[in-house]
Amino acid sequence: MAKSFSLMTSAVVYLWDNVNNRFLYLSGNSDLLGRMKAASIMQTGHDQLISMIPTDYLRLLRDVKTSFENNYHRKPKELRYEIVLYLNYHIGNGNRKMLISNRLTCMDIDEDGSPRIILGLATPSVHRSERYVFLKIESTDTFLYFNSESQQWEDTGRIRVNEDERRMLYLSKSGYSAKDIAMMMNKSTDTVNFYRKSVYDKLGVKSITEAVQHAEYYGII
Repeated sequence: MAKSFSLMTSAVVYLWDNVNNRFLYLSGNSDLLGRMKAASIMQTGHDQLISMIPTDYLRLLRDVKTSFENNYHRKPKELRYEIVLYLNYHIGNGNRKMLISNRLTCMDIDEDGSPRIILGLATPSVHRSERYVFLKIESTDTFLYFNSESQQWEDTGRIRVNEDERRMLYLSKSGYSAKDIAMMMNKSTDTVNFYRKSVYDKLGVKSITEAVQHAEYYGII
């Protein structure tokens, strides 16, 4: 399943065994993220990946993992497969560091309800923050950001766009200009530009390229 899925996305796809701390699958394009060769990582396992993450980020990841697993048990079982964890961290050292965005969701849980098999997607980060961690539950309006100082998940509410803004984003993703979108939506160009400005403010971005990237990242489109 993961291999087939990797053929339909440019992201690095992996399956993680959360019990034994090892990769079950890693797509062949992993060298896009810091020259990591899939075959080498699959052979050497967890240690090679850990060696490429700066120490302060390792602490962050361990804090997130502990807090996430503690909170995971508090969610109703029917929602546990709808939880997506988003986190950024650096891979590499010195001038060769790359900020990576990871999206993680549970594919299987063990008898006590803990995550056992995790599906992950990794891409170069579209977010400016180096310590950006949040989780969302797909069928709800829940967005929880991880406060690394308090070690708590803070409820901030879901980022909302209206249907016209969402359609504008879909069409922008397909490469249409504001003028083209105005014609397709039967709106004025000024109205489409208003939608863009509204989306920029909601997502904290400054261009339509960034807006589309963030909208995909947040699951808005």
